[in-house]
Amino acid sequence: MPAKRQPVQEGSLFYDIKITGGLGGHSGVDINKGRGNVILILAGILRSLLRKKNDVHLVAFEAGNAAASIPSFGVLHLALPGQTNVTQFKMDVKAAFAKEIRKYEKNDPGLKLSIVKGKPAEKTVIPEDTDKLIGVMGSIPNGPLAMRDDMPGTVQTSSNIALI
Repeated sequence: MPAKRQPVQEGSLFYDIKITGGLGGHSGVDINKGRGNVILILAGILRSLLRKKNDVHLVAFEAGNAAASIPSFGVLHLALPGQTNVTQFKMDVKAAFAKEIRKYEKNDPGLKLSIVKGKPAEKTVIPEDTDKLIGVMGSIPNGPLAMRDDMPGTVQTSSNIALI
């Protein structure tokens, strides 16, 4: 999805929100095992930050490494205004992560969050396009859509966001 970009605000701080340690897997074979899709987890964190009126700007969103896979790692590259309360920002990220992974704790317990300083960037995605991106990701079904009648427990059709 093409996105319009704008110059970064002068004095911005840059942070990366990284998720690693997911089990991942094949989106056909493992899709019904309740594993976390890191793209959707990161999108949920970004959505939560924006709903809390955090002034965050998306620089880049990278996750997954192959089509037909459940992504097990990813990173949001963000720009924050220079006056941001970084301690509060980190608390908001941790709270959003905890909420997003609650449903995966049993089946994908290795998901880990890290918040680290990021590399400076010159441009960010405009807020309207960030909202559109989050909306599109939230509208795509994730998981089994149909099971095989002749082979109980076998997925026939599934949907999954594998790369971004």
